[in-house]
Amino acid sequence: MFKRGDFVRVKPGTVLDTGEIAENWGGEIFHVDEEEGLYGMGLDAPTIDSLSDAYLIHVRERGEEVMEYYFKAEDLEHAPRRSTDQEIMAAIDRLVDRERKLELTEESLWEAKQEAWKAAFRKSPFFEEVANVEDHNVDMALRTFLDYMHNYEYVLPEEWAPEHVKAVCLAWAPGKITAPPEDFRDYGRVVIALLRFLGDAGHINNAAKLIKTVEQIKDRIPVEAAKESNWGPAKTMMMQAMRDGVDLSSEEAIGAFFRQKQMEALAEQPSYSAPPEDPFRGIGRNQKITVRYADGEVRADIKFKKVEKDLRAGNCEIVLN
Repeated sequence: MFKRGDFVRVKPGTVLDTGEIAENWGGEIFHVDEEEGLYGMGLDAPTIDSLSDAYLIHVRERGEEVMEYYFKAEDLEHAPRRSTDQEIMAAIDRLVDRERKLELTEESLWEAKQEAWKAAFRKSPFFEEVANVEDHNVDMALRTFLDYMHNYEYVLPEEWAPEHVKAVCLAWAPGKITAPPEDFRDYGRVVIALLRFLGDAGHINNAAKLIKTVEQIKDRIPVEAAKESNWGPAKTMMMQAMRDGVDLSSEEAIGAFFRQKQMEALAEQPSYSAPPEDPFRGIGRNQKITVRYADGEVRADIKFKKVEKDLRAGNCEIVLN
């Protein structure tokens, strides 16, 4: 059978979910699901270059990952490796250019890059620095650090700065991730290893400065994660569910827990008062607007998500949208 790290090719005539035939597909096994009999294959460079426009659109519309596909054992056979990590990264760059031409969303392009970076990092020498860390904690740190830098600090890799790293490591991650404090013990180590990889690969140009920042704060991360005053409403509820023994891997169990809490809250609240209307309702996160700050500064054609914090804090106002 197949194991993680094996190089394989897809047997001719194998039909994909889209109805297409997997012509000349191959790659490396990165996940084995023995219970379901499925094997996750990371696509190699020739496969990436062969993906049709229809396939890319189908995958993105469903919110799935372009760089991986799950096959049954009978669909695969062992084969020689066909591309180096460098060739795969080059194919991903070509893929990103194609997706731009297909006018796929900014978010989907960033998600593709994240997946590529995480896969390449795990194969790099820098991963050895955290090889002794529980795999689910490595995955948690990689996934949330990259996601929160983009979706909560609103910065692209070329814009990353120490203040953004601090915000993610000391506020966003401890406040949003449902996990016991001990799971955050190695969060900083994983981020440091990732930053070293990204700097070495040329994806960021200020890796040393960002690494120094994380070195200074890494011991505070599990401390902040343990403070209930730092938790957001969602994490507070999920942590309560975890303490009550709710199976967090079961959507049905979580749903039942939340319904119970809602009923308890309704029983304690005899009258209903509607929440205040959001003054920014109807404005898309990526919609461009113009704002004026109290000191007279005007920022024109800026995405709403980049100034949302200032707007809600009353530091500026919309003058044109």
